[in-house]
Amino acid sequence: MDVSVVYEEREIVKIPYTSIPSFFLLLRENGFPFKWDEQNGKIQLLPGLAGKTIFILKETFKAPYSAQRVIKKFIDDISFFLKGSGASIYSEKNLPLNVSADLRIILDMYEDPSIDQPSLTVHHDMKPHNHKWIYILKEECREAGIDFTTNVKEAETQPYMKFLMKVPRSAQPVFTESLNKKFQLIISMGILARFQTNNPLFFIILSSSSPNFFSSVNS
Repeated sequence: MDVSVVYEEREIVKIPYTSIPSFFLLLRENGFPFKWDEQNGKIQLLPGLAGKTIFILKETFKAPYSAQRVIKKFIDDISFFLKGSGASIYSEKNLPLNVSADLRIILDMYEDPSIDQPSLTVHHDMKPHNHKWIYILKEECREAGIDFTTNVKEAETQPYMKFLMKVPRSAQPVFTESLNKKFQLIISMGILARFQTNNPLFFIILSSSSPNFFSSVNS
């Protein structure tokens, strides 16, 4: 008897029934979330953030030179990335009642006449699963030429991250598409890294090459 390994209703590979314990061990050691459907004889691979609920909000206080019009697109684009990893995303327009968030995110962006290059400051609670995400954000910002700082908000008792993006104020347009995409990718990576455990494959999205991985394991 063979067992199907599926992702989004697509069969990835079949394994012998006798291999189930060792395959479960393989999945856990490599960070693949999964569900065992014993009734139908299927192992369902899940996205890395399956079952996680994230609120993404914009800062309500409008600082001078605030870029509120840009924030809406940021929320949409970052939500797109996080939904791709299986999370349920809610913004101010559709916040659910009586539902707690696994992480509350606030985004803010404005021009600052006193700085010479873009900066990213992350305010966060004291209870992240790990601090690897801080290192990742720091390195990504360094590569992108963005100053990076963090600040612990001790008053926050729930999982919380506020991303404050600042750019120099000048006569030229500063919120360029290129800079915006850098911020979006860096922030999305930081959020994913906060949820990530020590398993490097935790957030893998299965592509056409993935069946080769599982087939090689099964051979």
